Amino acid sequence: MKLLSHRKALKARLAEAGQLGPVKPFEFFLPGRAATKGSSVPFTDMKTGQLRVKNDNERTKRWQEAIGLAARAAGARPGIGPVRVELAIALERPASHFGTGRNAGQLKPSAPTWPTTVPDVDKVTRAVLDGLTFVAWLDDSQVVELDVSKVYAASPAAVGVSVAVEPPEEEQAA
Repeated sequence: MKLLSHRKALKARLAEAGQLGPVKPFEFFLPGRAATKGSSVPFTDMKTGQLRVKNDNERTKRWQEAIGLAARAAGARPGIGPVRVELAIALERPASHFGTGRNAGQLKPSAPTWPTTVPDVDKVTRAVLDGLTFVAWLDDSQVVELDVSKVYAASPAAVGVSVAVEPPEEEQAA
């Protein structure tokens, strides 16, 4: 309930200031290992006795803040209307994918092409979309198209998440 009233207040302030329009295209790359938005874990606050909920991944909050900062630096502003999002999650290859000795640094022929291990694309996607809420849009329900891929990075410097946000094609033509 509190979040809903915050959304309405933010929308009203932005509309009043003439700053609320369609989502403007932007893109950025955030280097580093992506955090996931996994399950929520309930716990009892020992001071108040109230039941609270926290994310099971301690890195998620910092990752989402970094997503928001990178998006703002790329020109993101909260907008309304439908949104298309493209995510490319680039992971570091494990050392076991590379040869040793005279073959050090060379990819083994048996190394898989695609990363079929953690993190799950849906959990990384959830963390990214939540990190962009109030930065690029007012609610991630505005996302109507989503293209996500998970690949091995070409180099350690390429490990991270690439994000591109734009209106869907029909909206761009209008």
